[in-house]
Amino acid sequence: MKKINIQYRVILDENNYVIGVGLNPSANSFPVQKSVFDTIRQFPDRVYKYCAGSLIRDVQKEIEKQNAKKQKEAERKAKLHITKYDFYQYVCKPCGISYALLTDFVNSSDEIKAAFELCNHIYRGNTVFVNAIKKFAPSITDEQLDSVFEQYSAKE
Repeated sequence: MKKINIQYRVILDENNYVIGVGLNPSANSFPVQKSVFDTIRQFPDRVYKYCAGSLIRDVQKEIEKQNAKKQKEAERKAKLHITKYDFYQYVCKPCGISYALLTDFVNSSDEIKAAFELCNHIYRGNTVFVNAIKKFAPSITDEQLDSVFEQYSAKE
């Protein structure tokens, strides 16, 4: 029986950061021990740089990468939007806010009134209205709002 020689390799980008792992040699790759190969596969969010013949974990780059991911997710959520009716139906009613209370709330401030009446949809990122409704109904959590906006957001 012929023994197969497997070469575990990491693939590098132009700045010598690990961008993947593989078994086949390529132009910008180098061999590593199986344990290193397995660790990189097990923790894909970790960032490693090849420097002076060894792999060094770059925690600062990991933090930057995670922050960029969080920022992108926050931007995506801010763009979610639902109709005013859906907002009333799925946010206000479950929190015990009647239509009359919602109308009183909207009319309580020119800024809130403008934020509500000058739009067809309420955006998750509309801090004027969303933060005001959270003060009006403190039982509403950010997670509940996120869930409603995710579920009922108008598809484009």
